[in-house]
Amino acid sequence: MNRIPNDKLLHFFWGGITAFPLVYVLSIYGFIFSVTLYAAKEIIYDWWMGKGNPEFMDFIFSSIPAVFYIILKLNL
Repeated sequence: MNRIPNDKLLHFFWGGITAFPLVYVLSIYGFIFSVTLYAAKEIIYDWWMGKGNPEFMDFIFSSIPAVFYIILKLNL
């Protein structure tokens, strides 16, 4: 029934938890920092250190909440 893998849902959840305070306090700089953080996690931790499975969709699912937050922040 559930078509979204649990791993992607966790990336979405933690992306939301980490992006909210960054975007709320630092606005566009928090957005840039959070997206950079998610990319670094996939590249450094998963790929370079070999401690996980680097996937582009993990980065996307982590970044979606940051995109939502920055859109809301800039339009309010």
